[in-house]
Amino acid sequence: RNDIDQVEALWARCLAAANQAGQTQGYLLGDFSIADAFFAPVVVRLRGYKVTVNATTQTYMDTMLTTPAVMAWMAAGVKETSILHQDEAGFD
Repeated sequence: RNDIDQVEALWARCLAAANQAGQTQGYLLGDFSIADAFFAPVVVRLRGYKVTVNATTQTYMDTMLTTPAVMAWMAAGVKETSILHQDEAGFD
């Protein structure tokens, strides 16, 4: 849980700085950027594992999950048929 708390704190700092700069699009650095793309897999994992998050994180996740580029990436993932079992949760 410590790693999740650290990610939430980082996201909160970035979102607060963006808001303070007048960037209210809901992304980490204002407009959707490579920083958001980098964290897209984290957003999807948090949602998939139903991790309880704070309100700021949930709002950011909702923004990300309705972003066209992220939605397209997720749709492409659904079409992927190759599974690397060693990369799946619970693999020993």
